[in-house]
Amino acid sequence: MTSNRRLPQGGIPTTWLFTPGTDPDHFDAAERAGAGVAILDLEDAVAPGDKDRARSLVVDKLTALRDSATAVRYAVRMNAVGSVAGLRDLLAVAEHRLTPAYVVVPKVESAATVDLVADTLHDAGVVTDLVAMIESARAVTEITAILREGRTPPAAVMFGAADMAGDLGAEPGTAVVLQARNSILQAAAAFGVPVIDTPFFDIHDAGGLADSVGDAVRSGFAAKAAIHPRQIVAIADGFTPSGEEIRWADEVVGVAERGVGTVNGQMIDEAIARRARRILARAN
Repeated sequence: MTSNRRLPQGGIPTTWLFTPGTDPDHFDAAERAGAGVAILDLEDAVAPGDKDRARSLVVDKLTALRDSATAVRYAVRMNAVGSVAGLRDLLAVAEHRLTPAYVVVPKVESAATVDLVADTLHDAGVVTDLVAMIESARAVTEITAILREGRTPPAAVMFGAADMAGDLGAEPGTAVVLQARNSILQAAAAFGVPVIDTPFFDIHDAGGLADSVGDAVRSGFAAKAAIHPRQIVAIADGFTPSGEEIRWADEVVGVAERGVGTVNGQMIDEAIARRARRILARAN
């Protein structure tokens, strides 16, 4: 049965690595790099003529993992539900009763899309969590309905910056794309749903990656995706609180539990205590 539980911020791994479904030699790259989730990608990383081959390779990999314990959780990013390739992806997971930790559903623009995937997998007895990719202007206008109105709300959402920029006719990083990003974060926070940030696409720009990770942490993202194994350490480090942050958060939570007090001269209220609890959740 597909879960409809709400995962707290910090309740999902902080590092998600996309791996092309056509490249089985790299399927274990996430585990070698120390990523929390390996996303076997059947969508953007696979050319139209290679969809069937990629699907077969991913089925073989997940079948082989069925009774194996691994340090990494595996996910499948299927093609859009409204496409033939997407329907074949969904049926492949259902008919083979695959058990990825997550199914990443792209181009989600309604709760009905999530329900269709959830119902199909439930009918096949597949237990997994769904991650809805929000990557279009329409999806932003429907984000509250996607998170609230479906029978099986997504366990997490992922922001797709590149597709969002294309849909808006804007350059990545411009104000209108950031506005869409903020709308997703605000809606997800209202429903307690963790948000995974889009990848940083320049694999040679270490400084830019560090800045992007730092911004994601400060903005309230629970995790960040990557497109190359070398990005994993920077993302993991960025989402891991420092010892000083943990000590501060421990002290704040202790004061909040006693009801009133100060830490470093600052009065502790519920807003500050919530921030401290988020830091401790990331630390764990």
